[in-house]
Amino acid sequence: MLKTLLERRQMIARYWLERGDALSNFLIHPSADGVTLGFTDLIVDQKRTWEEVTRYTYQIKGQRYKSPKRTVNQPVITINRKTLDAATESGSTNTSIEITIWTHRRDFTSDPVRIYLDWNPNLGSPSIRHIARS
Repeated sequence: MLKTLLERRQMIARYWLERGDALSNFLIHPSADGVTLGFTDLIVDQKRTWEEVTRYTYQIKGQRYKSPKRTVNQPVITINRKTLDAATESGSTNTSIEITIWTHRRDFTSDPVRIYLDWNPNLGSPSIRHIARS
């Protein structure tokens, strides 16, 4: 009975994770030229075969700034100092930055996940304030 329940749990998890972004465990930390946002893709962690067909498109937004969309192959986004300065209006304190991420798998694109960062240059690194899923 336990084996059947575990298999059923896996089927349900796989069904729902494959219909969403499945991104989790967001972490932000300073890097040599800015900050790095890392995350876990639960689908890729469960099924390594998805790793080769999964891409992440992201966009950075500030109060009066919007970056072009960029795509990466790994669950790591590096935001360089130039983009940080533009998004935070260089020198402003207590500024909010929004990072929007779309997950692409074969012919599927997820609804966006939005990560809101609080940025205070005096503290050295932004912190995650809020994560919103559409």
